[in-house]
Amino acid sequence: MFVFFKALNGYYDALGSVVRMFESMRKDLENFIQMAEPEDRERYEEALLDLSMKMQNTFADAYAIALEIMDIFLKVNKGGDRGSCLVEELPSAQRTQQELSEN
Repeated sequence: MFVFFKALNGYYDALGSVVRMFESMRKDLENFIQMAEPEDRERYEEALLDLSMKMQNTFADAYAIALEIMDIFLKVNKGGDRGSCLVEELPSAQRTQQELSEN
């Protein structure tokens, strides 16, 4: 079971890294949009907003998948559920949840 949680913690670390990378890219894109011609800026800002929503939905889905995996694992191994061993207690899971809520 320890190996499973170590792997899940690695999954959350990787997810957090991707969140940080995309957030950095989004900020760079915001700066680029500010340099665009005024007549083009609104169109680019709409595209950026659409991209931000897609990113948020993607990361929320990835987090939900991890929770489903954990539920299945716990049911198979102990007949329990996530309440008996919360993934939210993992440090990397807390960072990932915070990053998702900030976006």
